[in-house]
Amino acid sequence: MKEDNKKNKISTKLTWLIGLISGVLLAFLIIFAVFSYRGVKLIGNDSYQYYQGLNKRYGKFYMLEKIIDKKALKKVDKQDLDQEIIPYLMEPLDDNYASYFTKKEYEEFERRYLESYAGIGVLIKEEEGKLYIVDIIKESPAEKAGIPIGSIIKKVDCKEASGIDETSERIRGKIGTKVKLTCEYNGKIKKYTLKRDNIDDSGVESRIYDEDEKIGYIKLSGFKEGTAKAFKKDIEKLKKDGCKKLIIDLRGNTGGIMQEGIDCADILLPKSKIIEVKDRDGKKKVYSSDEKNIGIECVIAVDEYTASASEIFAYAIKDNGRAKLVGSKTFGKGVIQGIYDLGDGSKVKLTIAEYFSPKGTKINGIGIEPDVKCDKAGDECLNKCREVLLGS
Repeated sequence: MKEDNKKNKISTKLTWLIGLISGVLLAFLIIFAVFSYRGVKLIGNDSYQYYQGLNKRYGKFYMLEKIIDKKALKKVDKQDLDQEIIPYLMEPLDDNYASYFTKKEYEEFERRYLESYAGIGVLIKEEEGKLYIVDIIKESPAEKAGIPIGSIIKKVDCKEASGIDETSERIRGKIGTKVKLTCEYNGKIKKYTLKRDNIDDSGVESRIYDEDEKIGYIKLSGFKEGTAKAFKKDIEKLKKDGCKKLIIDLRGNTGGIMQEGIDCADILLPKSKIIEVKDRDGKKKVYSSDEKNIGIECVIAVDEYTASASEIFAYAIKDNGRAKLVGSKTFGKGVIQGIYDLGDGSKVKLTIAEYFSPKGTKINGIGIEPDVKCDKAGDECLNKCREVLLGS
């Protein structure tokens, strides 16, 4: 019964909002009709057809809103209903990746996933209510403080850590200001005081992994603007330093900008198919690499957090026979989202297509099985990658 009342409440708010929009459109139609009758044309025929279609679809909601407003025992709150109504409208999509962003929320989304930011350089994941540090950016305040990967964030500035969004926001701040973190690692609690710095993160880190065997290492923590460019630059540097083999680490990489993942694959592949995308009508689009490529033998480390654009990259390299995957099965996010502006700075993110591997293998909800299984974390997985590269 409570659920029914909740739905009725949301439906009432929904009818008011749609009705309000329809009422405005209806007013446009009336004005247009009056002035057209008198020989004055205010809007073009395309606009007229647009407003007429909206009125036909939603006009009854406008009438219902007026009845509710005048007759209903309980008055409707005519405040901003976006947060309740838009998720209600999106619910039938059954889309786990669909989101509505206010203007402020979208600015935060851009800052977190697409741009540089001022913080301490940690990547956080939430599991069963706990906030784990799953990656740390090289030369960041977190690395300099010696915070180990796998730490659980318990407190930020002496306040309990609650939710990934709130915690991430509290960790960020102005460059030069300090933030206190209380973390748990292997059952032990430790406190850190860190000074925030500009984290200009391309998502790429590199180093020589094994000088004797001439093996390089590149960590791709995410796909942001400039990741492919930095990836190519780091491979070229490692080759100049004498590296002939390469470990590419995609563990903890939850994705990012699809095109950056495609461009990174293009760097390693000769002319070949990278990804096939299908929309809801079955229309296909194929992304392919050109003939130019950096020839270097490599393996790719993956885990259960490897998702989305990183799965595009991994499967493209695997299916085209350029590398083996080492680690555990990937997450299985094989769908693409589009972001659309709603006119006032707010945005909606919707799943618009599904992608498949070069050989046509489905990824969404399934993931990618590694060629060599290794459930060990940290350096143990990298040592297994080394063994695969050396054929031992």
